[in-house]
Amino acid sequence: ADRVIMLLSDKFFYSDQCMYEAALVTEAGNLDARLFPVNIGDYQHNEEFYGNVLDYWEKEEQKAHRDLEIHTFGLEPFQDKYERVKMIKEQIGKFWSHVTKENFLDFSAVSKNNFEEILKLFGGMTQVAVWKPVTSEDLG
Repeated sequence: ADRVIMLLSDKFFYSDQCMYEAALVTEAGNLDARLFPVNIGDYQHNEEFYGNVLDYWEKEEQKAHRDLEIHTFGLEPFQDKYERVKMIKEQIGKFWSHVTKENFLDFSAVSKNNFEEILKLFGGMTQVAVWKPVTSEDLG
């Protein structure tokens, strides 16, 4: 995509799907022109949190590697998982550096003005649909 908006929360950095998408965008390059992070309220961009995230992905890689070693057939899902985690680990430093430059947008601020800041990024759009994953907390 020419431009990507990512809604960041603490949970984002522990999500396989979110981080894989982040790795793909990061690998494609040109982040300053393409990636627009939006803080949705609980994103901690500090070294302690980053260290915890790195520890988490290190453990995920170890688990994925272990799965490859103990299973003797039907390895495709395990191989896919291992490759995804490796890619996340390869790109996480560049991604983190970009999203912690203080260049992110604040969700509460941009939502107050009907997302005009975001609309300007995409030139010519008149509406923005906001999507976020449904969690068990949302369901009550």
